[in-house]
Amino acid sequence: MKVIKVLFIIFLIFLAVVITAAVIFVKTFDVNRFKPQIIAKAKEALNREVDFKRAELKISLQQGLSLKIIDLDIASDVSFVNGTFLTVKEASCAIDILGYLFQKELNISSIRIESPKITIIRKENGRLNLQTLAPSANSAGASSAVALPALMISSLEASDGYIKYIDRSFEPTLKLEIDDVDFSVSRISLNKPFPFRITGAVLSVGQNIEIEGKAQFDLKAKEFRILGLKASTDLSKIRLKDIPEIFSAAKDFNLPKSIEGDVDIRIDELIIGSEGIKDLALDVSVDKGELQLKEMQMPIEDIEMDLKIRGDELLIKKIDADIADGSIKASGLIKDYLGKQDYNLTGDIKNFNIEKLLDQSNSKVKAEGIALGKINLSGKGFRYEDLLTLVGEIDLSIVKVKLKNINILREVLNKISVFPGIAQELEAELPKRFKDKLNENDTELSDIKLPIKVENGRLIISNAVIGADEFIFKGQGDARMNGSFSLEGAFLIPPDLSLAMVNVVGELEYLLDKQAQINIPLRVVGRTTDFQLSVDAEYIAKKLLVDQGKQQLMKIIDKALGIEKEQKQPQTTTEGTQQQEQPKTETTEGAPAQKKEISTEELIGGILHDIFD
Repeated sequence: MKVIKVLFIIFLIFLAVVITAAVIFVKTFDVNRFKPQIIAKAKEALNREVDFKRAELKISLQQGLSLKIIDLDIASDVSFVNGTFLTVKEASCAIDILGYLFQKELNISSIRIESPKITIIRKENGRLNLQTLAPSANSAGASSAVALPALMISSLEASDGYIKYIDRSFEPTLKLEIDDVDFSVSRISLNKPFPFRITGAVLSVGQNIEIEGKAQFDLKAKEFRILGLKASTDLSKIRLKDIPEIFSAAKDFNLPKSIEGDVDIRIDELIIGSEGIKDLALDVSVDKGELQLKEMQMPIEDIEMDLKIRGDELLIKKIDADIADGSIKASGLIKDYLGKQDYNLTGDIKNFNIEKLLDQSNSKVKAEGIALGKINLSGKGFRYEDLLTLVGEIDLSIVKVKLKNINILREVLNKISVFPGIAQELEAELPKRFKDKLNENDTELSDIKLPIKVENGRLIISNAVIGADEFIFKGQGDARMNGSFSLEGAFLIPPDLSLAMVNVVGELEYLLDKQAQINIPLRVVGRTTDFQLSVDAEYIAKKLLVDQGKQQLMKIIDKALGIEKEQKQPQTTTEGTQQQEQPKTETTEGAPAQKKEISTEELIGGILHDIFD
């Protein structure tokens, strides 16, 4: 018994001596003497240039043997870019030596990384610089990869990280920076899935993204798999003003004033192989979204989106949102979403309240009405210049339309410079029911239907009919992506009002068309409710000169030929409206007596038109 006790004491003393010797050895051992060999092995393993400032080897009862690397630097693949791929301020790992000696299992109890900075680059062909972070298939390192001992890393933690992502498959190149990155992984293995979690800040002062899932190495297939990935972000934390710095194409657009919503991303399996990402299947959902645009008085609320990415196609299953007491529902498909971006979008808009939809705070004229319709658009690319090739159709209707603070009829009449003060003269002399129309402050329009074609990024309105009780506008026009529009056509005043106006201002007779309507060429240009009206004064002046000259010449010709014509007197209808009496037709041997007169008028009119053209 005493012998066993003595042997046990001797063993403890021996173990203490060995441990003490090991501690002294480690404490006095200068690992930096082997820096060239370490760098050479690291370069061979990573297929990159590697360097570090210094290394420290420590031993403790809690961590066992630990190695610390200060200022680690791994170079980038020169086929992507010259520079640095990864820098680390400080990295340390604790290694279980006994596990390796007795079980041939390399167990790293922990790895801690401080302030890592990494640059990830994606080429036009989809290849990542991460994929070259290993020896080639023909090198000795690759053939020995399968002979590595079983590796288990109990935990890996990184803090205060920075990721720069450069994607050259976009034109112009996309550059995304992720700050304040924290990364944690547990139970890392070379042959089993292991969980990970990442948090960081994208276009945000604080952390606003969270990603978690499982990862797995497949050394034989040279693939890296991500399984059951879930990511989420809060859109309200995004700094919108920084978006143009990342997406250069956004510089051409008016970015929203604010954005809110919860975004969830799910990936069942993501495989990254030697040729890049394989068979990406990604689901994106947006809930409780809200978007405030600068051009809109009220935000787009209750936004819900459901998107699916399958291979190179992005399926927009649904977009639902509430806008200005109305709603919009849309769906679509984007083919080759990272390349050509060939897309088709359809949607329904219902009951948009224009007064609440448009920001009219700086406009003198205010618009009211309810808009509804259908949209079908297709195009390629989402840059501003790409949108100039947009094509499609928009079937738009606007009901209960009113323009406040403008009387369109009075405004048009005041634009006829050859009749100065015509509106005031008409207000004084017209019958009361017409006078009231000229005295109103607002203009109530009939329901408007606008079949719109989209060609080369322009909204083409080929047959616009905009009417009210006191006028009808028939014409065509277009609108552009910047919100500007123009319309031009005929401003027609109904016969009853036209004839009443002719009785007050006789010269207006020369603007009557064959339907006894005053016809005024009108052009409308502007942006939303900030528009200007202009009439073709040259046309009106020419019309007056030609018609007056024709009338005077006809009188001279009639007098010379001894033809006396009956005076045309306005005839009052039962409603008190005055209209022109139709000239009597006198026949000679069954032929119209005025045939020669009409031909003469046409001849004279043609001569005068030639003179003034």
